Order: sequence, then structure tokens, then C-alpha cells
Amino acid sequence: MFTSSSVRRRTLAVITGSLFATGMGSARASPSNDAWITTKTKIALIAASHMSASAVHVDTADARVLLHGSVATKLERQNAESIASGVKGVLGVQNLLQVVPRSRANIFAISDERMKSQIESELKSDSCLATGSVKVKSVDKGIVLLSGKTRDLGEYLAALERASLVPGVRGVVSEVSSIDTLENLEGFSSRPGARCGARDAWTTMSTKLKLIGDRLVPALQIHVDTRDGNVTLFGIVPSTAAKDAAEIDAKRVDGTRGVTNELQVVEAAGRALVDATDQIVARDVKTVLAQSDFKHIGVSVKDGVARLTGKVPSGWERLEAATLARATTGVRAVDDAMTP
Repeated sequence: MFTSSSVRRRTLAVITGSLFATGMGSARASPSNDAWITTKTKIALIAASHMSASAVHVDTADARVLLHGSVATKLERQNAESIASGVKGVLGVQNLLQVVPRSRANIFAISDERMKSQIESELKSDSCLATGSVKVKSVDKGIVLLSGKTRDLGEYLAALERASLVPGVRGVVSEVSSIDTLENLEGFSSRPGARCGARDAWTTMSTKLKLIGDRLVPALQIHVDTRDGNVTLFGIVPSTAAKDAAEIDAKRVDGTRGVTNELQVVEAAGRALVDATDQIVARDVKTVLAQSDFKHIGVSVKDGVARLTGKVPSGWERLEAATLARATTGVRAVDDAMTP
């Protein structure tokens, strides 16, 4: 799952997102590790039969999980935090879930037989699941039991999400077996087939890269979650202009099917930029990158925009280097000229 370099590297100099700015340890996770944790957390939430996780969004920065969205009860809110905390590798959980009781009008009453048929149709409609490797073993009073095998965690999550979003489903129980990795996670390709197993993680990564390159948005305060190609943005931005710019960036990512913008505008949240010469900023960026084994990355800075050049072996290391540069004082945006 992880390359040797990503395991040993001391990564992000600052947390991706101000909500995780406290309580950090010295050991930090790479973006690829964070994507794995996000996927595992989503799977655990959906597979908990007592959870209504369809409106829960998850993002991870430095192995710290942020939960955003809504659940039906206070108990579900507590359970969601407990489930996320129990995922291997998680160092902390920020629980921003809101309790929104479900209306009876939104509870669909359909027969288990019809529900089973609808779920089977949903699974077949997913290009990553069209092989029929995941089966609907049974449906009992809205509780779905899935069985079968998937090639990686991305496919496993896709199957669970497809089933859970069918109207009337009250919970999903899984007997599906899967290897504990995200296929193609270390690759960086725009080819749909190359990112099929980890497509949503790929879209999240690409969206974060796009935000980091935009001087109009505080990229490190914005969280991203993707479900079936639909991107949700949440976090804090200093202005309506920044909120709109972030949405435009997300829509421009290849493969994005839609964007839900839940960013909150809080003027005081804007990150203060310290005046610094481009020469000093470039020196600082080079120092930060060198400390995280990116000595080979070229750096030039003009008007606060850091241009990064050189080769990186994966998209996740590309995101890591760009995030490190954007977090350096004086950097207003990152021009990503790195190549795989």
C-alpha cells in the first residue's frame, strides 16, 4: 500500500486545514496514507448498521480525521466519532457533525424484494462493479447484506455507497472480502481506467492540488470529500470571492461530476501574509522541501507564486510537495510544473 519513501518521510510541515492545528505529534502521515484512512473510515461508517452515514463527509490531514455533515441522532454523532477513532492509524478526530432528525416523509417504505432488485441494478450500473463480484445476499426490513469480493478498498467503498444510497435502506452489513489497499493510489493519471479503483481519492487529490495553485483561496483551510465523482467542499474561507473561486477550481478537475460548496465565510479566518522578498521565500520553500526529501524539486518564486519543477514518482508526492510549498510563509499560490 505505501512506498518505502512515503513511510519514512517526515511530511507536511503544517496541517492541511486549520481545524487540525492543535494537538499535533512529531510523526506525520503522507497524503496517500490519509487517503487510505479516509476510505477505511467511510467503509467503517457505512458498514455500521446503527449509522445513517449517507450525509457524513470525511477528510483526513496528517492522520487526523474531520467529520462533517449530519446524522439523525446524538447517539449516531457519538458513534461516528468512536468508529473513526477506531480506524487503524487515526491520530485524532474532529467531530463537526450536526444532529438533524430525519423526517418521516423521507422514510421510504418499499418491499425488501423490490429494494434488493434496485440495489442490484445500482451495483451493475457502476463500471467498477459491473463484473458482478459483489452480490446482494439478502434484504431484511431495510437491512442489506452484501457478499462477494472486490479488488481493492476503492471498489469495496463504491459497493457500500451504491447500496446505502438506495431509498429505504436502513443499514448495510457486509461479508465482502477485499485486500486492504487502494489500487493505483500511488499513480497519477487522468485515464479513467487507471483510477477506477481509487477514483474518488484521485479526484480529491486533484482538487486539493488545484486549490493549492489558486492564490485567491486559502487552500490549507479547505477540506475536500468526493463521493461517486461529486465533490463536497467544507471548511472556512475569508470571503465570498474565495468561496466562489474554490468552487470554480473544483469544477475544473477532470472527472468531477458536481460540486457542493459548504464552505463557511469567516472574514477573520484569512491567513495573514507576511511581506517577504521572493528570494527569501524561495530559500524558505527549498529548505522545507529538502527537509522532506524533496531536494530534487526546483523552486522559483515571483510575486509570491512558487513554481515547482522536477519529477515526482506519484500524484500523492506531488500533492505533498505542493502543500509544503503553499504552507510556507510568503507563498500566495503554487505553480505546479512537476511531472510524473
